[in-house]
Amino acid sequence: MKAFLLHRDRDFDLKRGAPPNEDDLMRDLELDTLLRAMAVKDELVLNVTKAALMAATSNDVATIEYRQAVLRDCLSNPETVGQLYALTEEAFQHIKKIWTRFREYPSSSLEDSIERMRIFTNVLKKIRNLADRHSAAFRSDGFTNLFTMLAHELDDEYFALIDMQLNRLNFKSGVLVSAGLGKGLRGESYILRRPLKVEGNWLIRAFRAVLKWAAAQGVFRRRRPDAYTLTLAPRDEAGARAISELRDRGVALAADALAKSVEHIESFLRMLQAELAFYIGCLNLHRRLLDLSAPFTFPTASDANTRRFASNDLYDICLALELNKRPVGNEVEAGGKSLLIVTGANQGGKTTFLRSVGLAQLMTQCGMFAPAASLRLNVVNGLFTHFKR
Repeated sequence: MKAFLLHRDRDFDLKRGAPPNEDDLMRDLELDTLLRAMAVKDELVLNVTKAALMAATSNDVATIEYRQAVLRDCLSNPETVGQLYALTEEAFQHIKKIWTRFREYPSSSLEDSIERMRIFTNVLKKIRNLADRHSAAFRSDGFTNLFTMLAHELDDEYFALIDMQLNRLNFKSGVLVSAGLGKGLRGESYILRRPLKVEGNWLIRAFRAVLKWAAAQGVFRRRRPDAYTLTLAPRDEAGARAISELRDRGVALAADALAKSVEHIESFLRMLQAELAFYIGCLNLHRRLLDLSAPFTFPTASDANTRRFASNDLYDICLALELNKRPVGNEVEAGGKSLLIVTGANQGGKTTFLRSVGLAQLMTQCGMFAPAASLRLNVVNGLFTHFKR
């Protein structure tokens, strides 16, 4: 299962290396102000949006347009997107409350995985139900593919199978293990078996239980025993350890398989949470701009070979966030130009304008909206600043 909300065909790489001039970009463009407005004290949103901004110049036009379509869906359905993000957070908050067991023992690892799987499946059910109710309101390829995948892979049959298997792995009737004899009469080839089915309805099972009890009390003798039985003395610690080791050998393969399944689902939920965090940051910023009555637009991006730069009411978004009001914007028409020279009197706004250009470039190549009434530009594979310090 994959989320694919930031890229059409791959996961978002949160650990991607930052550009060498990251510190210069953060300082010269005052990106801390932008990141704080997007994060609203959510550390994950802060980390994801920062990583996205720092990797923005590696995106192509197709990726930009893909994210813009997903973001438009988010702006049209902010409550649903917020609920999806909250559900992923719910899963990991519950996971933190699980008491840590000694995972080197297969039986403990199995119990831990069962508990984690139940938490994850409960959250997946809520996510699937939320997607079923609201999928018709989304139009982007990103959300359409995500909801289609959830409906296909997380159907009722899938959840019923998981519940059945988890109930079976509780081993309420004991662990059934087969083994062979190896050299020196040592056990080998331990295989966990499905528990024996108890046939008949509850009345027949109850009658059989009574007969078994009566035989144990010596009321009558059976013609042959059902099985050979080993009874440990109450204080036989060595025997108890031996039985525990036999049980662990039997459940080891099941514990390993379940742990891998839990890891797969956890990986999906973490990536879904991380990719949604980017759009949650965009929604937070969108609300701030609405409060400021500041314009924003989805820019038109072209490839790097086309020199294009034209804007209407382009402004420094970080200045707007700091002053908490809409600043004066600039109009630019520089199509086909490869060099711009900005001149003017001291304190005339040159640095503010240059910062607005850099911010607009990064935000555009992230797939975000940009701080302008309209904006057309070409993508670049590097952004560099040299401000006076």
